[in-house]
Amino acid sequence: MPDPISRLASKIGPKLVIDDECLQPEFFDPGSPLESGPLASEMQTIAEGREPTHESLAGAPLLDDWWQVAHPLWGYFVLLGRVTGHPLLGNANIHTSALRALALDLSWARTTSRLYRLGTPRLAGSPPSTTC
Repeated sequence: MPDPISRLASKIGPKLVIDDECLQPEFFDPGSPLESGPLASEMQTIAEGREPTHESLAGAPLLDDWWQVAHPLWGYFVLLGRVTGHPLLGNANIHTSALRALALDLSWARTTSRLYRLGTPRLAGSPPSTTC
């Protein structure tokens, strides 16, 4: 039996994975604050198998030395790492909002609040002990 990520990735193409909850009908319910925002339209585009444009990626903050963790209270995934060029946080150690889509080549990620370019992931060793 294929794992859920493989099944989902096969539905939308070989280049990205989307959080299954984002594809459920209630995600796009009328009146939802996310319904007409950038997340809804970008997620619809991604769900149709299209990746972010070069222009949108060029303007996205860069997340480097990153790793993925489950949020301890709500269970959804977030990314932790060092961001450069964040429009609100500048350059800092951060945790993102909920991870919604991730390129399988690990070149970009879409969270609830924004698109990120992904730099080098933290692959070896344990996460640093500092708090983001």
